Amino acid sequence: MEAKVGFIGFGSMGSVLLRSLLRYGALVQEEVILCTRSRDKLSGFASSNPGMELVRSNVELAEKSRTIFICVRIEDVKGIIEEMKPQLSQDKHIVIISAGLSMENVSKIFDGQLTRVIPSLVCGTKNCVTLIHHNDKVTEDESARVEMWFSKIGNFKILDEDQFEVGANLTSCAPAFMAAMMKYFIAEAVKHSSFTPEEAEEMVRKTMLGTATLITKRKLSFDTIVQRVATEGGITEAGVKVLDEKLPEVFSELFLATEHRHKAVSDDMGELWSA
Repeated sequence: MEAKVGFIGFGSMGSVLLRSLLRYGALVQEEVILCTRSRDKLSGFASSNPGMELVRSNVELAEKSRTIFICVRIEDVKGIIEEMKPQLSQDKHIVIISAGLSMENVSKIFDGQLTRVIPSLVCGTKNCVTLIHHNDKVTEDESARVEMWFSKIGNFKILDEDQFEVGANLTSCAPAFMAAMMKYFIAEAVKHSSFTPEEAEEMVRKTMLGTATLITKRKLSFDTIVQRVATEGGITEAGVKVLDEKLPEVFSELFLATEHRHKAVSDDMGELWSA
């Protein structure tokens, strides 16, 4: 069959992922079939990708696609797979991007080629790490095909499924964690200065980009950056000592909180997929 790639869902992450795959040439629009309930969001995207096929049912998409990305809310995945099941022959390959949904659960109703992917909001910048895990049914050709797509939009890392939770914190969740930290950093700076929030945010944003660029281009460690800026007895060192004292506990609590939430979601999914 023709190697069409179907996308179900065009929400926050699904739209970023599909736009990135098209923008960087991983896919061409003529390969793509899209089905979404949010058709009102598609006007500009559809007009700029006239070769892409829009369909109104998941069943039609499954009939026409070899690889099917399911990019919907985690609680909707089961119903969609059940709906498509009569069309899911052995040459079909499902890719799910729901962080809390295990292979074990999905295999209860689909025993074919299955890949879990954890993309990142920053894949549109080409500076990202996508986490990938294939089950043992995925053929070499299919795994290579998927990995080639993600290599076009950044880096990817093949992981055992039990590493996804911490891996997601380091990749997919990290933009939110970084942004939250900088939000409080900026708010405190405004209290101690005459800078507007917009001015402070712009300075921090450009400095974050410059730091990331320097680290990447010169292959520097975070410790090296600290050592170069926080000279002994200097002003920066005084601030770093506060972070050294406070942040370990903060991040310990962060990982405990995400582990707790992950377990709760996994338990809920276990009940849903067993029903």
